[in-house]
This record gives sequence, C-alpha cells and structure tokens, in this order.
Amino acid sequence: MIRGQYSGIRWAEVDDAGALKRFYDPDNPRSCLLDVRRELLVPTLDELREALGKKEQGRGAFHVIEDTEGAV
Repeated sequence: MIRGQYSGIRWAEVDDAGALKRFYDPDNPRSCLLDVRRELLVPTLDELREALGKKEQGRGAFHVIEDTEGAV
C-alpha cells in the first residue's frame, strides 16, 4: 500500500466490488472492460467479486484509492 497525507492506494479486494461497481455506468462510463471485439463490457457485481477473488488474475488488474477514513 502507498500511503499519502490524505489517501492511500492499495490492491482491490473482494469487499471493494460494491464501490467499484458505480464506475461501470453504461450511460456515462468512467471505467470499462473491453472484450476481444473491443466492445464495452459492464460487469455485474458478482462478476466483479469473482474477478477480485482470483488472486492471480484480479490482483494486478484493480487498485483502489481510499481516503484516511477508509472510503473508496
């Protein structure tokens, strides 16, 4: 984890799926996954949890920034 005065950056965990889900808004995407055809994928909450639960696959793909109170 990288700690700053007001926030920290760390690997995403399964518990962060709910906070990350709000960034996958198909009407106004701020984050997305692309499939092999380069089309926008909007993962479900369960799909995010599954990806974050796989240490070898999800560990290097997602990071979170949280404030000093722990909000993502």
